Amino acid sequence: MDVDVVSPQSLLCALAGYASMPTAKILQKPSRKARALHLLQLSISAIFLLAGTAVTFWTVSDVLWRITNSSKFSTPSFITVIINVWPCAYPLRGAVVLAVFAVNRSSWRSLHTSIHELLLIFPPKSTRKLRSLSWAMLFLTALLHTVFTTFSWLESELVLLERDNSTLFHYCYFHTCLSLEEMLSFWVGLTDVSFILSQQVIVCGIVYVLCLLTVLQSVTRNLQGELTNWLKGTNVEPRSKDDDLSRRVKHWMCVYMDGQTCLHQLNGFFGWIFLAAVGLDFAMALGSGADLLISKSASRAAAPARDAWTACLFLTYTTVLYLPCVLLLEERNKLIILLRHLLWGIKRRTITLAEVAAEHKNSEVLSTFCHAEKEPDIRQGHQLNGCTAVAELQNFSLLVQQNDFSVEVGGLFVFSRSYLFTVRPNSLGKFKQSA
Repeated sequence: MDVDVVSPQSLLCALAGYASMPTAKILQKPSRKARALHLLQLSISAIFLLAGTAVTFWTVSDVLWRITNSSKFSTPSFITVIINVWPCAYPLRGAVVLAVFAVNRSSWRSLHTSIHELLLIFPPKSTRKLRSLSWAMLFLTALLHTVFTTFSWLESELVLLERDNSTLFHYCYFHTCLSLEEMLSFWVGLTDVSFILSQQVIVCGIVYVLCLLTVLQSVTRNLQGELTNWLKGTNVEPRSKDDDLSRRVKHWMCVYMDGQTCLHQLNGFFGWIFLAAVGLDFAMALGSGADLLISKSASRAAAPARDAWTACLFLTYTTVLYLPCVLLLEERNKLIILLRHLLWGIKRRTITLAEVAAEHKNSEVLSTFCHAEKEPDIRQGHQLNGCTAVAELQNFSLLVQQNDFSVEVGGLFVFSRSYLFTVRPNSLGKFKQSA
């Protein structure tokens, strides 16, 4: 049964014109209805992109104009720039993420299909759990952002702050002022909605990472069970069991490489999206944090509370949201360790150290069996010469070591535990060559 694990996000992106409708079988036929629907989707997405770009340009221009024309800033100019970063980064985040998504929408369909084909080997219960998780993340991200937006508007309005004057036009851009109703329709309709849509695009990437994590965990569980069986088994396994293990190892290799193919597609599609989202979310957290540190409104708790909430929320978007990417890399490292232990367990049960010592010197035995880098060569007269499972496991181990499961951020960084990001060595080489 084909289950769309990101069905709520796909539906929202389709309604906004950025993806095909989940039930759009009519698009497979060159009919007038299909062309009309496709044209409508393109029109809606173009309106969102153009409006978001216009709002971003207008906001950035207004911030720069106020900084350069005001002499009332008592803080250093660098701090002033940091404080004014978040009003620029917020509308820019939604516009950039949605623009990249729209440009690569054909790659999105290919990734969408590859992930679904990869999940066909799992029971429907697993895919339903992933789809339930996508629904939960939809409601959670929407709720968090609704609280953020409501808090920001209340703090800016007269509910939490004193009215500075009697006019109703509090929102001014250059020499143009807008009322609350005009600003709500303008900002919420174009900026907040775009940000929520961009957040659902990020959620799609995270759910797909969880799909790959599920695949890798299934291979790890099978290896763990196989290792337990070998450690509890007899010294020498029959030939039939060796053939069965060889077939299972080949299956695991195929699953791993299918996951690698999907990961390569995911990095190609979401790499720049993750880079833009993380960079702009961090700019939001940095700007609101700087505003909180230099705030002089001790008598008014609303503004510092809003800055603290904004900083915490966007730091969460920058770190906690991407934890599945870190877990994916660590699951691959766990797989390497299990493969090493399973290889040693099989060799210990199929050949004794005494048999090896009869053919080789003790130093060679120790070098072969005590160092993980030097595995026994089964092609040069060892008693393991007929054990095909060992050869397949060695190939699998080499395959895993040469093909990691790291989520790249624009080809420049990868998510890891040491820092949130780890710079890729090949990216540094590219920078040195360009310099």
